[in-house]
Amino acid sequence: MRRLKYLTVSDVEDICGLTEARKTASASHIPDWQIRPDTEKGQQLDDLLTRGLSPDHIALIRRIQKLSRDAQIELAALAWFGRGDATFDLVIAHARHAYSPTLPYYLADKIELGLYLRHGLQLL
Repeated sequence: MRRLKYLTVSDVEDICGLTEARKTASASHIPDWQIRPDTEKGQQLDDLLTRGLSPDHIALIRRIQKLSRDAQIELAALAWFGRGDATFDLVIAHARHAYSPTLPYYLADKIELGLYLRHGLQLL
């Protein structure tokens, strides 16, 4: 992966596997993406964003959180690229600019995340 410096194919495969389990899990809570991470303390923010989520959904969030900040940025860019949002150069620049501690929650909430990631890898 010439364009990915921090994210490995193994990371992507792990996350894709977790997205399949997450797809079958139902959630009773819809995250509020208007929450500002700089106004919430870490644990309080995590509690707000995971309340009512299935264990599979939370496992996906935790796996993404294990990635370094740079790998999370590449993961978001790969998903957006695979979804067809723009060129990889544009989406990686956007991901760097838009990074937030809520990124793992946002990505894990995408039902088709695995599909986007796999397609993004094929296009790279």
